[in-house]
Amino acid sequence: MATTYRTGLRKAPLLLLLGTLLAGCASSSDGFVEEGRNDDTLEHNAVKAVMQGLGAVDPSERPIEYKPRAPLVVPPNSNLPAPQAAGSADPRFPRNPEDVADEQRRAAMKGETGKDGRIMTPDELAKYSIPGAGKNTRYDPDQGRRLTPDELKGQGQSNEEAVKRAANP
Repeated sequence: MATTYRTGLRKAPLLLLLGTLLAGCASSSDGFVEEGRNDDTLEHNAVKAVMQGLGAVDPSERPIEYKPRAPLVVPPNSNLPAPQAAGSADPRFPRNPEDVADEQRRAAMKGETGKDGRIMTPDELAKYSIPGAGKNTRYDPDQGRRLTPDELKGQGQSNEEAVKRAANP
């Protein structure tokens, strides 16, 4: 058993060297042709080759050709046409969605007032509740207030007893 182990240890470096040589022979190019551009580093070319092999980079991609832009056209004279009136906008012209939303919001705000033009109170709004539209609760301006110890004592009892205890400390 010890001899087979020693023989395996002797063969391991040889197999490693042979595997490295075979991997070098399996490359896609010959050793005389340089891959990539001349100004790229060896690491950059290696990463590019791997990415092309994975299909992440198109191998036939050409670099962008930058050309000078055409010169700007200068008008023949400096006479400008007179501005048009603001109210003469074409009705077929598309409107800005934000402006339309602002107009709808303003129209909705105008609709919240009562008959006399003032904003209705919560008590007035409670008169117009829709039956079956959910829980009907009264308006409590101090809804998040802390409970007193007496109110906390009445939590386990009926609601009427808790109200009496809170009213008469």
